[in-house]
Amino acid sequence: MHLTTSQKMYDNLAAGYRTYSQSRLLYLNTVDSVVKQYLTSKSSIIDFGSGDGVRIHNIAKNITTKLCLVENSDNMLARIKGLYPHALVLSQSFSDTNFYTDNKYDIATCLWNVLGHLGNEQQILTGLKNIKKSVCQNGIVILDVNNRHNISQYKKKAVRNIIKDLFTYKFGNGDIKFNISMNGQNIPSYVHIFNKYEIEKLIKAAGFVIKSKFYINYANGNIEKSPLFGQLCYILTVKKQDIR
Repeated sequence: MHLTTSQKMYDNLAAGYRTYSQSRLLYLNTVDSVVKQYLTSKSSIIDFGSGDGVRIHNIAKNITTKLCLVENSDNMLARIKGLYPHALVLSQSFSDTNFYTDNKYDIATCLWNVLGHLGNEQQILTGLKNIKKSVCQNGIVILDVNNRHNISQYKKKAVRNIIKDLFTYKFGNGDIKFNISMNGQNIPSYVHIFNKYEIEKLIKAAGFVIKSKFYINYANGNIEKSPLFGQLCYILTVKKQDIR
């Protein structure tokens, strides 16, 4: 079976993923607190791009047990099975036009720039549309993405990104190849880092309405007033006419 760049990356990350995630713990905790505001004991949740499953289980514990995980990295799936043997898991890529789920959920989450690992613009749009199909009529979608215009995080690179997007915009401006150093090896990685206009255009094209948005500082987790100082977190609802 052909593995996508994202699957290869997450397969290689799986062994050290817990340690890797600690580097952004303050940011992740703030996003988690946003998610928890929308959960009740009656909520059913589907999480897209669950990694090893630890984060979404920690978010949902003591609130609800109605949880479905979507993950397509074999090594991450093995960790989910080891940690949560009874978890409901869909081992599919949600950027695939053939993605399906038999159930609809109250809450869908897609966290820590998972969207940026899906591939090109069309694959990301397909992923968003598949998320939309997974939620019920009054459902909520919560997602966050990295923001290439985030001066607080990316400094001079963010300024260059703003200028580049202003004068020579194309979707590929946000495509980045890099290496993650972990356990003595360099893991080849690819990601798309969005700008605010870009992700909001995709959100609307997928049939969502933006209910709320937050700009969250990547270093300390503070909620900022300007998108120039934070990553982008959205609370979405589905356009009623787009309900199927």
